[in-house]
Amino acid sequence: MVPILNNFLTSIYDYLIKYHESKLEFRKQLLEIKIDELKNKSNKKIERIKLRTKHKLANYETRRY
Repeated sequence: MVPILNNFLTSIYDYLIKYHESKLEFRKQLLEIKIDELKNKSNKKIERIKLRTKHKLANYETRRY
């Protein structure tokens, strides 16, 4: 009876290890996606700030002359 129980427990442990490894892999991939989204969002904000700054500078230059 003990070998059957041992095999059963081993298979359960194997299953749990694979389950948690796949869960960890999913979270890693999700994290990479979130990081990319935040980088894109930050880049867009930076570009808007640059455009606003250029626009203000252009207005200042036209007023100056």
